[in-house]
Amino acid sequence: MEIMTKRPRGACAKIGIAVAFVFVLIVVAGVSAVTISYRNAEIDLRNQIEAKQQECELIFDQVWKTISQQGQVTADYRDSFRNIFVDIMDARHKEGSGQLMNWIQEANPNFDPGLHAKLMNSIEEQRMVFTREQKELISLAREHKTMLQRFPGSLFLSGRSPVDITLVTSSRTKESYRTGTDDNVQVFQK
Repeated sequence: MEIMTKRPRGACAKIGIAVAFVFVLIVVAGVSAVTISYRNAEIDLRNQIEAKQQECELIFDQVWKTISQQGQVTADYRDSFRNIFVDIMDARHKEGSGQLMNWIQEANPNFDPGLHAKLMNSIEEQRMVFTREQKELISLAREHKTMLQRFPGSLFLSGRSPVDITLVTSSRTKESYRTGTDDNVQVFQK
């Protein structure tokens, strides 16, 4: 004997609705998790870019102050040396013409070109540090822009704009890029 159990039609419909509801819930939870993940990654990158921009400002300030102050020390040393040397030569000249040539045999103050070398090294080193930081800023901005444009991130990050960065360059460089030419090959202008 066969015992047949029949399920009422309403029970199958309820199970189908429950399965569909669970499926929709899983899809919505998955999409929400992916959206949250993309948005958090974008926020992290945006904050990193903004922090790097502030670092570049601090480094630029340090570069300017270091070079300026080393230049002041070098100029002060040069002026002090000049005053001392002029005083020595004036004193010798006043003592008589025979004394003027004694400066060749005597110990005289020597101008130390080391300060100029140190200033040049500082300029080169500080500029390289600043350039490296600006390159990193450019790279971060590129990564952020790619994140916003690349699929599937573009779906989850629509409406977000790329971070604007400020690069510090010279007027000469901007003009050369604007015109596409750079004819100024004179290193020392006279």
